[in-house]
Amino acid sequence: MSDDDRIGWARALVVASWLFVATYLTFLITQIRRAAAVSDTRFEDGDWGARIEQISFASRPEFVVSIIAATAATLVGIALTRDLVDAVELQLRTLVRVIGGVCVIVVAMGAVGIVALFFRNPDSVSDVGYLLSRTGGIMTALACMRLCAEAERPRS
Repeated sequence: MSDDDRIGWARALVVASWLFVATYLTFLITQIRRAAAVSDTRFEDGDWGARIEQISFASRPEFVVSIIAATAATLVGIALTRDLVDAVELQLRTLVRVIGGVCVIVVAMGAVGIVALFFRNPDSVSDVGYLLSRTGGIMTALACMRLCAEAERPRS
């Protein structure tokens, strides 16, 4: 593969990464809007419990998949161009930091959802699924954060 081909692929991966990040952010915004609209709920911990659950829903692994795709595309772009062109030119460093920041948000939402679980009436069957799904999302986000941290590490 020629150097021009590698740069071309890296640019395509940058666009794909931004679209994957935008996909997750639009879903997150939808969840926040839904949470803001909650009123008169039947949750035992009231409206705030329903809002927290609505927002923490975005930390489930099936919704974090677009962040995995963004991370993978960005890391491949970095691997293709590390020795050719400054990564800043291709927005790869910015992408790594944005993806890492979104992952921090996912971890925070999942953690808040897990903490809120302990303020509800115990329901062992549904609470285990709730706990495991939020934990899975947190672990997925932490894995992406680790990969982004490695991509930011300077190479000699």
